Amino acid sequence: MSKDFILAAVLTLACIILAALPIGPTVYAVRKVVFYLINPTANAFLDASKHASKISSSWHDLFSAREELGALRESVKQGHLESLAALVEQNEAGHDASLDVMASRVPALQQIKGLDFSLAAVSYRPAGQKNWASIACLRGARGAQLPAQGAVLQFYPQLDNFVLAGKMLPAEQEIGGFKCMEMLTGADYSVTVAIERTGEIALMRGVGNPGEVVIEYLPKDSQAQRGDVVVTAGSSWIAPAGIAVGVIDRVLAPSPDELFARAYLKPYFNLSKVEEVVVVSKHQEAGTRR
Repeated sequence: MSKDFILAAVLTLACIILAALPIGPTVYAVRKVVFYLINPTANAFLDASKHASKISSSWHDLFSAREELGALRESVKQGHLESLAALVEQNEAGHDASLDVMASRVPALQQIKGLDFSLAAVSYRPAGQKNWASIACLRGARGAQLPAQGAVLQFYPQLDNFVLAGKMLPAEQEIGGFKCMEMLTGADYSVTVAIERTGEIALMRGVGNPGEVVIEYLPKDSQAQRGDVVVTAGSSWIAPAGIAVGVIDRVLAPSPDELFARAYLKPYFNLSKVEEVVVVSKHQEAGTRR
């Protein structure tokens, strides 16, 4: 029996069954089927349309709220900026007042001939443990230009005098347009020093420790001892001679195969209070390059 014959028989049987049924109930049944199929779908579309309208309204409210929040943030930010500007201005005024006080102390340094003195305040300290103990960026008093090289001194109230704080870094190492100083506690700092009591010459070097520096190349039979005052030797012009540096904390005796002794020094320089400083530079005749 072929497929075409079977299909024809099925269609004929379907027609006979439909012909035997009353037309009215058949139409009614079809209408009910259509109603139950289409009505929920229409209601669903209607509900979806209502929800879409609510969502659209919610998005509109959300965007309006965001705009208002943005305007509020801008207003707050502007207020903060104005407060910060006022604080910076107040800070600079305070620094300038402190620098005026320091200026009255500078004449004590005038006995060191052939030097110029510039007053400066710390404006910026780079973050990070190494940088914090090594670098500070300076602003000249009342906007004055600072020299590109020279020693940096800090006033030490206990001695009523200036002590060594570091040296100016080259112009190519400026940060954000500020000239910067390398503090004597920095791991890259070194200067020739002398033990005031014995006259022994050695090299002082920072080790990145805010409260301690090392003195190297002391004579093997050094007479240096705890409590000895150390000053700059001036044998190289990183700092003028005779500027106080600190006090020896301990001396390490050399081993038999070592050629030099070593000591550790507590600097007078106070890293936590480095705010106003004096930059000491070699005096240059007018018209000569510094």
